[in-house]
Amino acid sequence: MGVYNPTTQEVNGLYVFVIKLRDGSYLKFQIQSLINGVYTFRYANLDGSGEVTKTISKADHAGKVLAYFSFASGETIDVEPSDGFDLLFCRYYDLIPQGADSVQYLVTGILSGAGVQVAEASNVDPATVQFQDYADSLSSNLDIIGHDWKYFDLNAFEWILPSDLVYFVKTRDDRVWKLRFMEFQGSKWLRSLKKTDLGVISGVEDPSSPLRILSVS
Repeated sequence: MGVYNPTTQEVNGLYVFVIKLRDGSYLKFQIQSLINGVYTFRYANLDGSGEVTKTISKADHAGKVLAYFSFASGETIDVEPSDGFDLLFCRYYDLIPQGADSVQYLVTGILSGAGVQVAEASNVDPATVQFQDYADSLSSNLDIIGHDWKYFDLNAFEWILPSDLVYFVKTRDDRVWKLRFMEFQGSKWLRSLKKTDLGVISGVEDPSSPLRILSVS
């Protein structure tokens, strides 16, 4: 989070964050700037001791969705496969509504990779729902699938997956898949999903008409 300077085309950080590490210790962290594709950030102990300044260049991570940094080693680490990924099954922090406010909470969910688009189809019959009806809803946002394809029923004390929810995933090669999540068991993660290959999508667009015609082959 920062302020963009249109004259210099630089982004300068405004906020300091407190990060809790896996070992229970805390660091304060600030992204100082983004200049010419290079992030400069610093971190230190809460009392200000042990301050370290680091840089991460976007150019060093070309083709990757994210750059990863380890506070333990003080270096960037290579996590993503070299040829990218379509879906990432992981744990991450998200803002969860709690009354009138929202709180940061560690969730288990699914993020999409670079060049992948996803559309959600809810309240549908998974067997008959058509991709064409949701093609205009495709989004490149990372968390379209996210974590809310499941919820925990406190009365039954089990995870519930809606039976009327599917996702259409369009990969970088224009192939579309229909996904339905079938079973989730918390710490044992996703136990079952059904995926259907809908083929490669081709589009024909008449510039004089707002109607886009799609075909599946």
